[in-house]
Amino acid sequence: MPDGSIRRSSRPGKEPLRLYNTPWLAHFFVDQFRLFGEYDDLDLAARLLESSYALGVASHLSIGHAEAVDAVVAESARRGVRRATR
Repeated sequence: MPDGSIRRSSRPGKEPLRLYNTPWLAHFFVDQFRLFGEYDDLDLAARLLESSYALGVASHLSIGHAEAVDAVVAESARRGVRRATR
């Protein structure tokens, strides 16, 4: 979704929000970045995690979220990527 939210399906509409899917999806895009070196993948992983905070992840059980944040930060630091906060 344009707001970075993870939903039940790819269909537009009022699908339920699925914050608990954010960590594995962020890991997927970090791994894509590691494989292919496309910085858009790393940026998308960061944007997904950032938007999850705006959508309430801080008060939601999201197993693996901290590890996903760590993976994005570590890969960004390793590659010298700086990202301005929004």
